[in-house]
Amino acid sequence: MVLKLRPSADSDTDWRNRMIKSSLYGRTVLTFIGTIMVSLIAAYVLTPFLTPQEVVFEEEVVTLAETVTDIISLADEEDITALLAVLENVGINGAVISGEELDYGTNPGLTAEEQEQAAEVAMSGTETMVLPFGITDVSRTVVVPLGEETAVIVHVDYEAEVRQGRRTTLFTLLIVLVTGSTLTLLASRQIVFPIRKLSLAARKMAGGDFSIRLKSRRKDEMGELIDSFNDMAAEVGKIDTMREDFVSNLSHEIQSPLTSIKGFTKAVRDEVIPKEEQTEYLEIVYREADRLSKLSENLLRLASLDSEHHPLEQNTFRLDEQLRRLTVNLEPLWAERNIQINLDLNRMLVTADEELLEHVWINLITNAVKFSSEEGRVDIAGEQKGAEFIILVRDFGEGIPEQDLPYLFDRFYKGTRSPSAQKGGSGLGLAITKRIVDLHGGTIQISSTVNEGTEVEVRLSAPSLTS
Repeated sequence: MVLKLRPSADSDTDWRNRMIKSSLYGRTVLTFIGTIMVSLIAAYVLTPFLTPQEVVFEEEVVTLAETVTDIISLADEEDITALLAVLENVGINGAVISGEELDYGTNPGLTAEEQEQAAEVAMSGTETMVLPFGITDVSRTVVVPLGEETAVIVHVDYEAEVRQGRRTTLFTLLIVLVTGSTLTLLASRQIVFPIRKLSLAARKMAGGDFSIRLKSRRKDEMGELIDSFNDMAAEVGKIDTMREDFVSNLSHEIQSPLTSIKGFTKAVRDEVIPKEEQTEYLEIVYREADRLSKLSENLLRLASLDSEHHPLEQNTFRLDEQLRRLTVNLEPLWAERNIQINLDLNRMLVTADEELLEHVWINLITNAVKFSSEEGRVDIAGEQKGAEFIILVRDFGEGIPEQDLPYLFDRFYKGTRSPSAQKGGSGLGLAITKRIVDLHGGTIQISSTVNEGTEVEVRLSAPSLTS
């Protein structure tokens, strides 16, 4: 029996809480709210200590006490008691002291020491005195000289006002917290939402959808990240397309000779072909096997050249002599078709990988001969100009259509007219050639006109070859 357990509502809530805490959005919001709360609490607690009460209230209390003293000095003696009672109703406790005795009012909570200080002010008629107080006290006592050995004591208790001020401050801080948290939620969405989109798009790419693109009008770092993601998706898509094309073309290149080999060997085995004709068909089988062997060699060479750490076995040699020697070695190929070879080679001493460059010149000369007309002409020229060696191989054959030129160095590309397919090519030669030239820090360019011929220009940088 299989039991299916369903999480409770409490566990769902815990799971959501964990997800919020572990997400960038949740961490951003919680961090900001926590920072604001700590800051507000610190401000609320430390403000009374960082803002001394005497700085805030002393001037106002002294002014009030002097005003009360002026009023008492103008009042009749029989009205002073009533006047002090009125002041007491509004939170101002007052008394009149003559010498060391209170004449009017009641002691506003003075200690014996404070009363002595008030009597001293009354006896001496000195300046107004604010009696000592603590930094957190919410009341002040001021003694103002009134006349001969007389002074007015004014005690102001503003605890209610302070409490109201703290409530107002707390309410203001709460408004700041709520407003800041709301704005943080909105701002965090602006940061996290594109990241979520990127995450979903990356998952689609991981699933094989390389057509995914993200739209963004942002010009900040997030916009740059989205643009970089789109560029990456485009490049990965191209690589995937190249991989599919490579597999398809390779399968075709292998399947074609295998089909011929299988068909002809079966015909010979079943004695369908007369014995006197078997040699001809076995020759075809041999050529197809040789074609497969060359295809395998080219694939291995290309894979080796694609390696990031492919070694260049450099040595110093005469490039012009190498071209002459290879041209002579290829004489059976061009002599068979009565092709005229014109050499115009200056002395060129280079330091490079001699074996790899042989593949370049063999491929270019072979192509020039292959696509030249019968009794045609191939020109091979080479010279050094400044810090560059320039080699030109030109034929005057059928030429290459303009629409094919940008793709000539793609692997297995044979063009819209498929001339190399008709003449036994695999479409890997120029790809290998370009890779070798690139490894030597050079460039290769092909220009062609249909029915006029093709020119290949290879430029090798002398400093890079002699470094």
